[in-house]
Amino acid sequence: MAKENVDYKLVEIIVDFDRWWGIELLKPPNEGLVIRYDKVGMHEEGEDKGLTLSFSYDIIRNPLSVVLTEDDTAFRTLLGDILVDLIEHEEAAEEPPPSVH
Repeated sequence: MAKENVDYKLVEIIVDFDRWWGIELLKPPNEGLVIRYDKVGMHEEGEDKGLTLSFSYDIIRNPLSVVLTEDDTAFRTLLGDILVDLIEHEEAAEEPPPSVH
């Protein structure tokens, strides 16, 4: 599982005069690479399989000129793990604090 400020960090990026949050990767071999998630979806795969996460992304910065292909499963798995970590952090932030009686 990917962890913020260990495997990645959030960075502000500007694309076509719009401000976005990007993801900067912190570990080799993709260190310094900045991506922005584009389309994100969750799809049910069947009763027993649960949800499948799908996403596309844009490469914003690639300072080391890392060569990436669509077949790079390790890279896509890393991006999927980061996305899951972001979603989990968002869900935790939205949960109301427990009530004390």
